[in-house]
Amino acid sequence: MAIEEVSKYSWIFTICSSVLFIVIGWAVVYWNAKKLATRNETKSLLDKAISQLESLTVLATEYWLGGRKERLDDDHYQLLVMAQISRLGLTLNILNARGLGISFDLLAHLTTLTTLDCEKANTMEKSLCHTRGHELNNVSMELTNHFINAFQNKYAPN
Repeated sequence: MAIEEVSKYSWIFTICSSVLFIVIGWAVVYWNAKKLATRNETKSLLDKAISQLESLTVLATEYWLGGRKERLDDDHYQLLVMAQISRLGLTLNILNARGLGISFDLLAHLTTLTTLDCEKANTMEKSLCHTRGHELNNVSMELTNHFINAFQNKYAPN
């Protein structure tokens, strides 16, 4: 086969290679867009979890640091706390399904701190209530840090 015969069909090679490069280019663009969308959706869920945690922390801190007259009824408080913890747990389950690997140990500890002996809060010494409020804030900050670290480990900045 002479070079002249091959050159007659070079346009086929040009068209096929162009189409191939276009398809590869679109596949890369699609893959990156999908990756970014998943990251953004996960970040949005993480922000929601942090917001739920903050709401729970404010409720619990106000309960433990508030005076006797300002405190909610302990049954009402427990109901509100458990509802918020359940909602937060559902959000964390979704985040874990997305591969974040968030541990529930700190959430269990926070649950204990928020509800254990809450019915005795009106008869406890003020210093014990303040200590409980301080412990709540510490565990909440640890949880927030854990959430953010789990996200950073899954979606490391480039």
